Amino acid sequence: LSENGNENLFRAVKDGAVKLYYDNGLKLETTSAGVTIEGSQHRFKGDVRFDNNTNTDKDIYFDESENRLNFFDDVKATFGNSNDLEIYHSGSHSYISESGTGNLYIRSSNTRMQSSAGEDQLLLAENGAVELYHDNNKVCETITAGIKVQRLTATSTYIELETSGGVAGYLYG
Repeated sequence: LSENGNENLFRAVKDGAVKLYYDNGLKLETTSAGVTIEGSQHRFKGDVRFDNNTNTDKDIYFDESENRLNFFDDVKATFGNSNDLEIYHSGSHSYISESGTGNLYIRSSNTRMQSSAGEDQLLLAENGAVELYHDNNKVCETITAGIKVQRLTATSTYIELETSGGVAGYLYG
């Protein structure tokens, strides 16, 4: 279908492609492999599901109402030319995996690791202390002069010294 025979609008080939044009430029074409979209700006409205036809429930789904991109279990978000950085959930565990050259840097003015219940486990303060927690209670922190071990009760503060051969001794405070 064309306008006055000069400008393509729509073409359909029997047992073949369907082509859509805008201002005589090809924008969408069906192929034996799927759909090809041409142009520099592709815009989807509403929910979008990227369906992995080969593996059931290994999809990526954009939920417009929640404004979130959901990667199903075992579907990895990868970064870098060689997919050096992966973030994914296995269904049982969550992973951040860096396998390229160099280091994995996590930058923050204050970094806090917590349990799924919201209990503190580790705090890294910019230009300050590193704090370790046990059952949401601070038990150890770095200070300017070294390390400070917290006293949980009047009689429970001690440091256990270990070697590869086992316990070498205790320091009580």
